[in-house]
Formats: sequence, structure tokens, C-alpha cells
Amino acid sequence: LCPLERVQVLLQTSAYHDRFKNTGQILRALRVHGYREYYRGLSVVLARNSLSNALFFTLKEPFKKTVVEIRPLRNRMFIQLVADFVSGAVLGASISTVFFPLNVVKNHMQSKVGVTFENPFYVFHLVWRKRQKSLRMLYLGVHLNFTRSLLAWGITNSVYELLRRSFKPCEDDT
Repeated sequence: LCPLERVQVLLQTSAYHDRFKNTGQILRALRVHGYREYYRGLSVVLARNSLSNALFFTLKEPFKKTVVEIRPLRNRMFIQLVADFVSGAVLGASISTVFFPLNVVKNHMQSKVGVTFENPFYVFHLVWRKRQKSLRMLYLGVHLNFTRSLLAWGITNSVYELLRRSFKPCEDDT
């Protein structure tokens, strides 16, 4: 997924709006610099994804159980669907918010083409200074990320659980 995130960042970087019009143009331009260029920022992507997935899958079931226990089980299937959505949405958005600074670092790294590769810790310090050593400034735009994550993780988790239950109808889901 890293090359796709890389393309997305470059399409969103205003410095490249005149140079790149579409995905194909970016992929061709990156190829000139070697395959490594497609994977700029990979270490940050791996850290973000592995840590956030570990947290999500560790906390998902206990959180879902808590949500299910809040409501009586009148309509079990509906409550399960709501619990899946709420647990996925709240966990996904919360975890995404915690790891938002990693996205800031990744975007900073991936918004450059053909320059020297930089250490993620060095980039963090650059961004930290650029944003006046302020947590508030570091989290600029997090409200949009939170809202997107709330919907995306809620829908993804509820659809996943719905499909999982439909393929394993005999499994007890309490």
C-alpha cells in the first residue's frame, strides 16, 4: 500500500499540482528515481500500521463486549451490528488520533521526490520545530482525520463482522 499512499500524498501536495495530474504521471516520475522512491516513508507506514493494528485487534472484543452489555439483547442481530459499528468506529478513530503525528511525519517524508532519504526521527524534529513545538500545531487537521476514521472504521468493522458471521453461522457471537 505504500506506493499508493505515496501517490496520494504527491497528488495532495500543492508544490506538485502543476507537475502531476494523475496517478500514472506520478508512477512514471518515481520510476526514474528507482523503486526505492515508491517506498519513501515505508518505515513510518510499517510502524503506524503494526502498532495501530495490534491495538485495534487487542481492544476490539473487550470494547465490543462493553457496548453489548450496555443494551439489553432484544434484537440480538441489530445490537451486534450496532456494537460492531460503535466498537470499530470509536477504536479506529481513537487509535488513528493517537498515531496522527506519524501520519504528519509520513506525509512530510512522502511529499518530496528525488531528494535524500531522511530518518523519521529527524523529520519528526523538523516538523516539531516547524509547528512551533506545539502539540496543538502537531495535531492540526486531526478533527478531519477523526471524522473520516470514525465512519471508515465503523463501516469496515461492521461489514467485516457481518460477513464473518454469515460465513460461520454456527459460531456463538456473544
